[in-house]
Amino acid sequence: MTGTIRTRLVAMVMYGAMVLVGCGVRTSSSIDNKITTKHQTVYVVHEFMWRWRSNRSPLVLDEGRPGKPVKSFLDRERAEEHCRALNLHKRAKSNPFRYLPEEGEYTSMDRVAFLAAVRAEGLIPPADSPEAGNDELAWIWFEWWENHRREWDNDRVERLWKAMDRVYFYEVLPVELVP
Repeated sequence: MTGTIRTRLVAMVMYGAMVLVGCGVRTSSSIDNKITTKHQTVYVVHEFMWRWRSNRSPLVLDEGRPGKPVKSFLDRERAEEHCRALNLHKRAKSNPFRYLPEEGEYTSMDRVAFLAAVRAEGLIPPADSPEAGNDELAWIWFEWWENHRREWDNDRVERLWKAMDRVYFYEVLPVELVP
């Protein structure tokens, strides 16, 4: 996620997170019976916003809208677990090629490794079009996914999604609350 989106999101969720934990954790000291306030980190599960551009074009991250907070946690592991569950649920019913990640890269693998991963699943990738731009390539792969998805079991779909590690719908953002 770009720095601008992250900055906007942090500002947007600060109020909600502060309400969640009361702008810090209050503890009473048995020694002097004073209330002290500690710094607190809240882990916010954030949903990305994707923007429609035109027919036959993939959705792109909306730079003007930072997304929305979904749920806040005091424990990072619980936030990560919730985030994974939300991503799995969304992936189960989504075509990854309907979305165009930043810089047009669906995976951190190089092209040869990604195609090898697709073939290792017993699949034949769509015909290559070296002169095609990102939108056209996304559409070719989108149609390929739509034409074959019903033949695949959920495990295969998840393995393909894992290969496309730059397409996701939710992430966890730590938000430091300062009293």
